[in-house]
Amino acid sequence: MEQPPGKDVLTLLAAKGRYIAVAVCTAAYLHAVWMSWLKWGDLVVDAGVEYELPRKLADGQLLYRDVDYWFGPVPVYFNALLYRVFGVHASVLAAAGLTIAALMCVLLYRLARCFAGRLCACCVTVSFIYICGFAHLVPNASFNFVIPYTFAATYGMLFALASLFFLIRHVQKGAKAKFWLSVLFLTLAALSKIEILFAAGMLHLAFLIAYWRLGRLSVRAHFPGYGAVFAVVILTYVLFLVNAPGMFAENPWYSPNPAARMYMRSVMGLADWRMALWCCVRYSFLGLAGVLAAAWVLAAVRGRWSRNAWVAGGALAAAFLAGALIYQFYVPKNYAFLVLPELFAALLVFLVWRWFRAPEQRAGALPTILLLVFALAVLARIPLRTWAWHYGFYLLPVPLAAFGVLWFKAFANWLGRSGPVFSAAGVGLFLALSLGHYRISTRNYALHTVSLETPRGSLCLLGPVSEKLPYGAAYAECVLFLSRLPPETRVLVVPLGVGLVFFSGLDSPYGETGYLPTVPEERYNCRLLPALKARPPDVVVRVRVDAREFGSQGFGVDYAVEMWEWIAENYEPVKTIGQGDSIVVLRRRGAKPQY
Repeated sequence: MEQPPGKDVLTLLAAKGRYIAVAVCTAAYLHAVWMSWLKWGDLVVDAGVEYELPRKLADGQLLYRDVDYWFGPVPVYFNALLYRVFGVHASVLAAAGLTIAALMCVLLYRLARCFAGRLCACCVTVSFIYICGFAHLVPNASFNFVIPYTFAATYGMLFALASLFFLIRHVQKGAKAKFWLSVLFLTLAALSKIEILFAAGMLHLAFLIAYWRLGRLSVRAHFPGYGAVFAVVILTYVLFLVNAPGMFAENPWYSPNPAARMYMRSVMGLADWRMALWCCVRYSFLGLAGVLAAAWVLAAVRGRWSRNAWVAGGALAAAFLAGALIYQFYVPKNYAFLVLPELFAALLVFLVWRWFRAPEQRAGALPTILLLVFALAVLARIPLRTWAWHYGFYLLPVPLAAFGVLWFKAFANWLGRSGPVFSAAGVGLFLALSLGHYRISTRNYALHTVSLETPRGSLCLLGPVSEKLPYGAAYAECVLFLSRLPPETRVLVVPLGVGLVFFSGLDSPYGETGYLPTVPEERYNCRLLPALKARPPDVVVRVRVDAREFGSQGFGVDYAVEMWEWIAENYEPVKTIGQGDSIVVLRRRGAKPQY
């Protein structure tokens, strides 16, 4: 076959680009660390719990019995171990988060390389860094891999991704060690977070069914591994249940609480599913179709005049610009990935159909099927809100890799010499997605203008955003005020804000780390309020938190009313911080002033 004069730039990079790809990914990671340095997490919402909870466990308290927690035990106990080894300091968890992000980059790169070239792997890795790993897309800086809203999400996704990677390598290479590594990480994922367990479980179920159909399933080779997973997971939770019988029954996410159901529907995109589907068709589907159509036309032009180097190079440049411009200016960043569940489902159906029609291709198609099964299962948590905002930051990495593999491998195989045109369009598309999310993150990171320095760590807090979201200066002032109290002072923060207690160096003596509308009202009245009456805190801090996403007007207004009435009757304000009543510090009535 006659080759066009010269070599395509993309072909040259694919052949010579190992060090280039690694250098680009490393540079992107270091740039993201520099961009976000000390601006991770949030003291009040979500991430504050991640600082305080491991400290309680490191002091000897037992999870689910002494401390309420709604996720698996492995991540939080591992962080407690880090505290024991390196000391109770915010930088310990930041280092853990940076390590998780780096390992995610390595695994995503290697996962993409199982299917496609270095160009695909590089695009997927860089996109993960800016779209998920170090994203700051909403005012709450807890939706990234450094200091997330819960480490159960990031540890769990790391374990599940490792399980996926080693299982695919086992299928491709037949190495038994890879299977056992996959099973090990499946066990850790099962002890991290429920939706991650669901995705990893569907992955291994698909593997078992496929290997049974292929005649490769071995009782001696595979069943002991899965038996060990089942035994370890069940035994672990049984041991916790012995000491904390209500660990599941008291979990608000498993209760019929309307606030929990509303929140779950909102996160999944089911609360306004008609609008979600309309946005999917209008933006995500049409944007993807536009890039594909442009690439098809340019591939035809390049194929017709392949001997003309200027035409061939111009087609590559035009394809790159088509992908970049459409996803930069037409597709909103929060709608860019809405089409992925439908796209993956359609491709999975096609591959399964071909599995039965072409038995000789079954083994070769299995790795792709496993990748798509995992990607679809992990998106089941956000089927109509498939974006990096909110929970998408940890659910989107593998779907990003699957989308990259689909683009860079499938089209290259289907189109032969015209494949580089689609690769160029894919580079433009991924670059535009990365730049779009990066620009949003830089704007939010630039708002972190308030420095907080305490013996337990330093942070750069978010400055004022709106009257209803007291950030930065109010939080720092509250921490400073609390840090001047005697070390033995017991502090209760409602409804959220245990991170303020952590950075002040004081103790939050209660097992609850947050008081949200998702907790059933009878639990407030029958358990939490009696516990407060039995051991009254020395100081109560009330933080104004926007609870509209739960359909609530706020703590003490339409939930936890009796609890707040008791606090208001027995405590008196001593300090108001922030605009209006953003933060109110109360002490016990008649107590000796210590301020």
